[in-house]
Amino acid sequence: MTLDDFAQRPWLALDDSDLGGARGAPSMLNPEEARFYVWLSRTMAGVDGAVVDLGCFAGGSTAYLAEGTRQGGGQAQIHAFDQFAASEKVKERQLYSKGVAPFDGTDILPLAQQVLAPWAPNVHFHKGRIEDSVWEDGPIALLVLDASKTSETMDQMAAIFFPHLIPGQSIIVQQDELHWKEPWIAVQMEAFADHFEPLCHVPGGTVAYRCIKAIDQAALANGAVDGMSDQDMIAALSLAAERLSFLNVADKLARQQEAIRLNPGKRKSWSFKNRAPRM
Repeated sequence: MTLDDFAQRPWLALDDSDLGGARGAPSMLNPEEARFYVWLSRTMAGVDGAVVDLGCFAGGSTAYLAEGTRQGGGQAQIHAFDQFAASEKVKERQLYSKGVAPFDGTDILPLAQQVLAPWAPNVHFHKGRIEDSVWEDGPIALLVLDASKTSETMDQMAAIFFPHLIPGQSIIVQQDELHWKEPWIAVQMEAFADHFEPLCHVPGGTVAYRCIKAIDQAALANGAVDGMSDQDMIAALSLAAERLSFLNVADKLARQQEAIRLNPGKRKSWSFKNRAPRM
């Protein structure tokens, strides 16, 4: 796939029927993101490597990835990582409102297993803190990240999974890169500028990249952002705005810079109490 392929946004041509069995799966993805996941995983189905979903919640995002892989005729093993826990407030907002029947307790692994049953046995569940995981399942063709809620855990996840990406082939999807409460994601991707080629932006905050260079321990050390000063993060976001200029996301990166100024020293998304205005 070339940059032109992504620039034409072919996933927008998909309709609800193209989502197959994943249609209606409980997910926090917006409709365009859901179509992008199906299109991307379908297009990537021929790449030899695993599909890894970090932060799959109740399995909705994994369902779109699994359905796209199935449509593409791929045999990739699909790995769903999450703590698989949800409070009553989250269940009401993200599950019950989408047709899931109310249930007791915080454990949502049984729900995720039910959602993903149509793609068994190719789906593997990893319950627990993602940053404590060990990856021993070979190369990763497609890596989706929706769990970078702190700068520390983001660095830890990069250390676990990035070295298994395939240069020239693997694609990673940073689901929340442009969210104003998680500026460290764009900062980290800028630190890895020599290793990842930006491909596209999918509204709301998703940015996809292709791995172009193997990531070793030296690269991981250079790409670590936890402990970086606010000033250095703001400067990195300015560089990111230049590199991603063709994606027209400068306003979102400027908002992240303002969020850092309004929330000095904060490196957890839930600690960003002072809301940055839209630019």
